[in-house]
Amino acid sequence: STATRPGTTSRSSKHADLLLLGTHARTGAKRLFLGSTAESVIRRSPVPSLVVRAGAARPLRSVLAPVNFHPYSDFGFTAAAGFSAALRARLTVLHVVVDARISANPEFRMNNLIASLPEPVRLACQPRLQVERGRPVEQIVKAAREHDVVAMVVHPRSMFGDLVLGTTSQRVMREVGALLALPCPEEPKLWNARWSHASAAG
Repeated sequence: STATRPGTTSRSSKHADLLLLGTHARTGAKRLFLGSTAESVIRRSPVPSLVVRAGAARPLRSVLAPVNFHPYSDFGFTAAAGFSAALRARLTVLHVVVDARISANPEFRMNNLIASLPEPVRLACQPRLQVERGRPVEQIVKAAREHDVVAMVVHPRSMFGDLVLGTTSQRVMREVGALLALPCPEEPKLWNARWSHASAAG
């Protein structure tokens, strides 16, 4: 592979299907002043990135895919299902209910997502549903303890937002063993078609 400066992606990444990265999951002052190379890369990468925290590497047999029913979340779910099917890993679809008035009948909507998958993908990843209530990040981190990897879409934010607040995916990455970071659907073009064909093939 071609060496690159921290926080940048190489030209070869444009022709890859997946980037594999390690992270120390720094927090607090160390993160503010040193930053995280992995977080910088996943914000800029045009393809999915599998980020593994130091000391947490293990076989990927179960995948957690949080969904909130926004279009980018549906996109992330489809990619997570394809990833799970390729590994023959079990897929768990998680929805966190923040406001019951907004998240009416989440099981019905989750079943519709699963029904939209090609049959070979459904058979390979055997998706199951999980509904929790509370704060999304806390519930995702709690659920992630039972899985090998969490699959989420990454939303680019401002420099100040990244340093102080962080996106949900970045906050989860600091707590879980492995994160499949999926680029926001408005940006990636090439990898989506390739992964869609691979998923349909099972």
